[in-house]
Amino acid sequence: MSPVPSPRRTMAGVLWRHRFLLVQLTRRAFLGRTAGTVLGWGWSLLATAVQLGTLWVVFAVILGIKVAEPAGVNFGVYLMTGLVPFLALNEALIGAVSLFRENAVLVQRIRFPLEVLVVSGALGTLLHQGLAFLVVIAVCAVTGTLAPAAAGWTAGGIGLLLLWALGLAGLAAVGGAFLPDVGQALGVVLQLLFYASPIVYPLSMVRAPLLRTVIEANPVTVMIQMIRAGLIGAAPPGLAAVTAVAAGGLAAMAAGAWAVDRWRARIPDVV
Repeated sequence: MSPVPSPRRTMAGVLWRHRFLLVQLTRRAFLGRTAGTVLGWGWSLLATAVQLGTLWVVFAVILGIKVAEPAGVNFGVYLMTGLVPFLALNEALIGAVSLFRENAVLVQRIRFPLEVLVVSGALGTLLHQGLAFLVVIAVCAVTGTLAPAAAGWTAGGIGLLLLWALGLAGLAAVGGAFLPDVGQALGVVLQLLFYASPIVYPLSMVRAPLLRTVIEANPVTVMIQMIRAGLIGAAPPGLAAVTAVAAGGLAAMAAGAWAVDRWRARIPDVV
């Protein structure tokens, strides 16, 4: 039998009613990625470090890109403050595409709360990059770039990243349940999004007016600028940009919740 949707069902209500299950599934998602390995969650840090090192060699050593603003910031530090947040978003969305298919046994149970599965899967992935982010904070502290007065910007940027990740994860999970090709398409979109964000280059290097406008309008750009404000003292984005990204995040969250609830009855039949 397929789960029966309730017209009064809301994501917040479902998550609160099943908060114990949410915690347990989040823990399972976090530990399950590296279960049985020697390094455990250390693999997440190692994978991030390898990617960071590769990009640093290519863009800083070979191409000679330097950070002009804020002054005195090492390119490696600049790179990691943008790369780790993006990897968190990237992995949460890619993992969500196959979430329902990989958990078909749970999905096909009567009245199983699909919202809990989506949120726990995303949170489990985000926690892995959260460990890497703690390392980033430590590096910024050691190098003296932390700007405590702007810590609120960093917290706000992380909050917006979480909002977008959870909302888009719901859409990716529903889309992936019906059409596995969503994963391939999403991979291409995220790759374009990566280079359309000032992660491996400073925004000051973009001189073409139209291209700069596109990059500045990118929600990921705004979130990274907010996060970097507290980590390396970078200039925060304008209030209008933050408001627009916050509104977009709420819209993404609402769309993801609607998609899960709208297709709840059919998902068990296609996975």
